[in-house]
Amino acid sequence: MKSPLRILHLEDDPNDVALVQSALEAEGISCTATCVQNRADFVAALERGGIDLVLSDFSLPSFNGFSAIATARQMARPSGDSGFRVAGRGTGR
Repeated sequence: MKSPLRILHLEDDPNDVALVQSALEAEGISCTATCVQNRADFVAALERGGIDLVLSDFSLPSFNGFSAIATARQMARPSGDSGFRVAGRGTGR
């Protein structure tokens, strides 16, 4: 049996968190998600490690998807970095 996919989800909208979780469940994807809303919590989760995939909103009040990618790359472990996906409605949000 495969271990659940370990997801770090950077998102400030609870509706979007629920939508992503619902989509993953509908597809039968076994996962555990850690949801964070800001840079400090994002960095803390990366430091704890054990992340297979990072999902990030494009635009947050004090952080954005591009900065999140850069942060994740800087903190990547020598064993390889996680997959990373950015989504959002862009700057018109």
